[in-house]
Formats: sequence, C-alpha cells, structure tokens
Amino acid sequence: FNVEPMCAEVGGVYADGHVHYFDEVVIPTDAHVDMMAAVLRERFPGVTEIYPDPSGASRSPNTPRSLHQALRDNGFTVISRRSAPAHIDRLAAWNRKLKDATGKTAMTISPRCKHLIADCERTERLADGSIDKKKHDPHALDAASYAVEYQWPANYATAQVLRRWS
Repeated sequence: FNVEPMCAEVGGVYADGHVHYFDEVVIPTDAHVDMMAAVLRERFPGVTEIYPDPSGASRSPNTPRSLHQALRDNGFTVISRRSAPAHIDRLAAWNRKLKDATGKTAMTISPRCKHLIADCERTERLADGSIDKKKHDPHALDAASYAVEYQWPANYATAQVLRRWS
C-alpha cells in the first residue's frame, strides 16, 4: 500500500493445499487502493478474499478510512494479521511452500507473474533473516507472501525445541 509499484498477486488453492499464482496486477505509478480494487473486480470478478499488508489497517491523518476499510468498501473480505510477521517467518512459510524438507512442491507460479518471479530471483536476505530492501524492494513477493504466511505460518519466534541432540 502507498508504494510504487502497487502489486496484487492473484492465486488459488487446490483441495490438496497446493497454491498456484496465475496472474498479477501491477500499477506502476499514481496508484491508490480504489484503483487497484477496481482493476481486480474487473479482471477477476470471482476473487473475494484479499490478504493485504497488515499496516493497511491503520488510518493516516490524510485519509478518512483505512486502506483495509477501502478494500471492504470495494466488496473484498480482508484477511490480515494485526501486525506484519517477521520477514524470516514470512519467507520460511513461502520457501516451505515452494519446496519442503521432504522435497515436496506445494506452490507454482505462472510465467504471467513476471514481477513475482523477478522478486523471487532477486531478493536477498540479511544475516538476521530479514529482507535486504536496500538492494531490491520486493513488492510482488510481499503481496504474495502475506497470504501464504497467514494460511501456512512458520513462526521461528514461537517455535519450541522438541528434542535436544547431544
């Protein structure tokens, strides 16, 4: 939200939990949430749920409604955490869907999602696991990974040690 380019990644989930991102909407300049909502409604009328950046729940002094409220006003069901998950947790959930520890792939990305693919290829992490946004700010990856993290979280902060190896 309130960044350029404004991105929406459009995907679906099969009955077995496999995620497929099949298209994207990218508005490069002068975008606002009502514009994105109109494009999504026009191109993808069956899309009803949206997983936005949690920061969109806050109102700013310049706007009478939050960005999440604007999405609701445009007919979407907004699904979001109260606060943004840590980058390391979001990327762990994302990477686990791409390929888990057993080698199972549970997510695919259509070649139509050019910005998302570019973000997956170019995004680097810092030593603490966060995204290095100085080199590249991955708006499309951010847009896609909020839904994956919400539905299939991998939270290192709350993970417990089940067994200690000696």
